[in-house]
Amino acid sequence: MESWEQLRAQARKIEGDVERALPQLASLAADGDSGAEAQRLLKTVEDHLKALARVRDSLQAEEAREPSPARKAVVERCRAVVVDYSSDVGRVAKQLRKNADRAKLFSGADDVVDLEGGPDHLKGVHRERKATTNALRGVGDVIEQAHEAQSDLASQRETLEGSTNTAQSLTDRLPSIDSIIQKMRQKKYRENAVVGVTVGCCASFLLWAVLT
Repeated sequence: MESWEQLRAQARKIEGDVERALPQLASLAADGDSGAEAQRLLKTVEDHLKALARVRDSLQAEEAREPSPARKAVVERCRAVVVDYSSDVGRVAKQLRKNADRAKLFSGADDVVDLEGGPDHLKGVHRERKATTNALRGVGDVIEQAHEAQSDLASQRETLEGSTNTAQSLTDRLPSIDSIIQKMRQKKYRENAVVGVTVGCCASFLLWAVLT
């Protein structure tokens, strides 16, 4: 049975392996790749995550056997790392599947026979095939642009929601601002009243002194 420190060392090593492999895999997916190298990296990362999940379970069992706040924190962190990496790998794997589907869609694009060199009875077929391939490429470009537009709209929506929240926050604070202004006016009125009374008293005193 492995010790707590051995399990922690394994977890750190596996996390490092995932941190090195996952960016490479994400880069391939972003470039539209879905070939053998991308699939190899995907399997490697998935195997690392399975191993990390097993280490997490072992750490959890050790923490249950000898509980402590420090051990609980380690288990919680390991659990969060597995969840985060699994989510990232899931997104990358989905993108790789999209890349593979698109590659299959255009698999015959580079194999079109030269229209000038083929037999006469095949030229029409080749011409139609080339036109279909070009149309499919156009459809793929339109779909890609639609995805980009959707992402832009989502970003704009988040920006607008943030602006709305800011405006609402300012609106919520307006009553308190009005209250402060009102208090300042009342204070100024009291100060003016005190000054007026003081001036009146002084004038009355001077008048009394002169008359007497």
